[in-house]
Amino acid sequence: MSHRLTPADARVRAALLTAVDEAHLPLTVEQVTALALVATQAALGRTRRLPTEPLVSLTGRQLAVVLAIANDEVADLPCKTGLSPNTFRTHRHLAYQRLGVRTGAAAVAVSMATELIQPSQIVLPTRLMPGGAR
Repeated sequence: MSHRLTPADARVRAALLTAVDEAHLPLTVEQVTALALVATQAALGRTRRLPTEPLVSLTGRQLAVVLAIANDEVADLPCKTGLSPNTFRTHRHLAYQRLGVRTGAAAVAVSMATELIQPSQIVLPTRLMPGGAR
């Protein structure tokens, strides 16, 4: 990836590289650079699309599991996805590994940041919606 880094991009990239190294996340320097560019632009109120190649990829079932996590309570997810509890756990574990995360919230956040999941695919519960029913 050949992007010209601004000073702000370089500072964010350095901070992300340190955090990724300390957390032992399975990200390449190229992936961290792409995330730094997007994070810097988002912080500045501008938008910049990620590179056309996905930074990470998930299988169809892994993506379905992450979407289910984004949209539901975890206890009912194996039944709602049509998977057995053990199969669900396996796909969840593999998705977390590929995304370099340890929690469902982090899996959803990384999936959204890398555009594996679109905001329109997530249905917020009424209690979390602004001005939602009480």
